[in-house]
Amino acid sequence: MEFLSVATAVYGLACAINDWLDQREEKDDTVKQISVTISQIQKILQPFSTMQAADHVERPLFDSVASVGDTMKRTQEHLFVWEYKRTRRIVAFLSPSVVIKQLKDDERQLDRGMMMLLTSIAVVGFVDRRRQQRPRPVDDRPPPATAGSILESISNHDVREFWSGYIGEQISLVPSDEFRARLGIWLKGEISAEAWLTLNLRLDEFGIGGVTPSNLDSFIGDGRLEDVVHSFIKESNAISRYKLKTPKNVQPADTPRLPLLICIDDNPINIDDEVKHALTFGINVVQLTSTALAKAWIDANKEFLKCNDDPSLIRVISDNHRTESTTNPFLNLAAGENILRYLRGHQLKIPVLIYAASSISLTTYVEQYQGAGSTYIPRVCMEYITAFGAGRSDDVRQLKYMMEE
Repeated sequence: MEFLSVATAVYGLACAINDWLDQREEKDDTVKQISVTISQIQKILQPFSTMQAADHVERPLFDSVASVGDTMKRTQEHLFVWEYKRTRRIVAFLSPSVVIKQLKDDERQLDRGMMMLLTSIAVVGFVDRRRQQRPRPVDDRPPPATAGSILESISNHDVREFWSGYIGEQISLVPSDEFRARLGIWLKGEISAEAWLTLNLRLDEFGIGGVTPSNLDSFIGDGRLEDVVHSFIKESNAISRYKLKTPKNVQPADTPRLPLLICIDDNPINIDDEVKHALTFGINVVQLTSTALAKAWIDANKEFLKCNDDPSLIRVISDNHRTESTTNPFLNLAAGENILRYLRGHQLKIPVLIYAASSISLTTYVEQYQGAGSTYIPRVCMEYITAFGAGRSDDVRQLKYMMEE
């Protein structure tokens, strides 16, 4: 991918977040600091937005720009959730403390990303020596971290040791295939293509083409790198095919009811007829109006979704393009795939039907995911709901791109 196109996109994202934050009169200290940091990143990247060509850049500069863009995308979603919770206090599943913790983590990652970006620009420059900047050869005993390296942003000891010895202390983004190979060396065994497919979706949530230390650190949490990865792979293999699970007769009051249809659309009126159709079958419906809110809801109900991950119990209908945020809205052209990628990255095989109109030709991505399809025809969407209401699961095998019957 050309460097300037990435730098320009990340600069545009910084501008959009800053414009959005400027419209917010009420900000807590964490959000204020995020605003300051992103303003600084915007100023750093501004010169790239006016450049006509920059064919030769070193890998650390390219990677640091892509990495800070990944962090800003995640921060943007967390800011949307923060605003939603602040203005709609009745939303019980959004815990204020969880939202603020996410934003504090984002602020730290943004600050670290900004420092790495400044270092790359000051030290690396635009000389093309990418082949010399590959991750270092693997030693039997990883060297200790040095002060001022990217390792300072990593909390987990195992992740820090792995990144230091198998990736490189100054590397902020490693290509997916290369990361897979080096993780396999650490684990003393190759990661299968099937296992990597799901793990990569989890580690590269926004599809930037690589893994950052912060994303790996967040995924591992307080656990051991080897244990968490092996557990994730084992669980992925265990749910490699749909298994019918009988829901409990009694559920807590705040737990979603089955069967459950999750509808994601920025304008609920668009699928009003489909929702009414679902209700006639006794299907419970949850309607979510943004990508950020949908991800937050999925996180809050992850255990419930995993326990009932069967196409006869839970299904999703999502739009393809989505207008995000309540003020200063922007059009998210990848909204449909964002949701699919998030679900599969969290080991959820819930069927997803992308219900689009003029953008239907841009939904070819569904072919890359199991249990996913797209359509622009209301009758097809209604039949998807009818099969769900009848308790069927076999029909999801027919899901495909641009379904017309």
